[in-house]
Amino acid sequence: MSADKARSWLNEFGLTARTELVTAPNAMKFTVWAEDAYCICKDVADGETYFVEPASFNRAEDAYIADRVAPKTDLESTQVQLYFQGGNVLIGDDFWFIGADYPAHSLELGFVVPQPGETAAQAIARVYGSFMERNRRLITVGSRVPVPAMQKHPIMVNGELWHEVLYFGNAQGTVQPLFHIDMFVSLVGRDANGTYTVLVGSPELAANVLGEQLPEGAMQDVFDDIAAGLSALGFNVVRNPLPMAYDDDDSEKVRYWYFATGNNVLTQDNPKKVWIPTYGHGHWAKFAATDAENRRIWESLGYVVELLPDFHPFAANLGAAHCIKKYLARA
Repeated sequence: MSADKARSWLNEFGLTARTELVTAPNAMKFTVWAEDAYCICKDVADGETYFVEPASFNRAEDAYIADRVAPKTDLESTQVQLYFQGGNVLIGDDFWFIGADYPAHSLELGFVVPQPGETAAQAIARVYGSFMERNRRLITVGSRVPVPAMQKHPIMVNGELWHEVLYFGNAQGTVQPLFHIDMFVSLVGRDANGTYTVLVGSPELAANVLGEQLPEGAMQDVFDDIAAGLSALGFNVVRNPLPMAYDDDDSEKVRYWYFATGNNVLTQDNPKKVWIPTYGHGHWAKFAATDAENRRIWESLGYVVELLPDFHPFAANLGAAHCIKKYLARA
């Protein structure tokens, strides 16, 4: 996008007064996934706001975004010797979630070292807390039942030999059904009794809404185990439909299965409003039913719902609405 086009959008929506526009050279190749290459943290000592970058981040040139922005704004940039990605982090009021895979990697590499008498979980909470968030309780989110690694199988499509990919993006040893927890967990907020509500996606619920069998590769037991773990920690867990779709690569004759996530949302606290990606479009028009059920669930929780357009092109690449933004300040 050109700087002139960005300025025209800012003018159109009346955002110029509170916006700083930073440009990058055309040769710099960065992705749409703004959430991932860093977290935004505030230094409790001096109040400065920082891009906090992980030990390494190798996707395109996303790792250089903070280096471009910090010198031209009042934001600072720093790097810590830990593994994390912004999409694998969700921030509650007095707690924060991190997907368990990245802390486990930091532990394996010796970036986190348990002190005498300290468990691995306690060491992770101490080290990640000291570098990223000292005032909220850290909760790692992962499954206690096995999570399959990515698999490729032969299938027939219109009389031709193809292959299908299940568990897209999963590596051996992962404890997350999707590589970022914001793809299947949504933070809702506290109810009148003070209990915090979270949504956890359910492929089985989606299949029931659609009147279909649960697809192969749905990992329902994994999502159920994560939901049960959060419930045991005192969260009010509400399940919402998480349907499966596929994207065909006709040139390579490969079918990639993915989750059409309604959990990867944008939320606003006051007044309560949520922007939900939708998938009931084109070939997948039947997903209008799961879109409607996600809308009903959020409305039952007191939110005004704004349905976003077709997000299949994003979800097929393992992202959605939450992945393409970065919070710098929230009321």
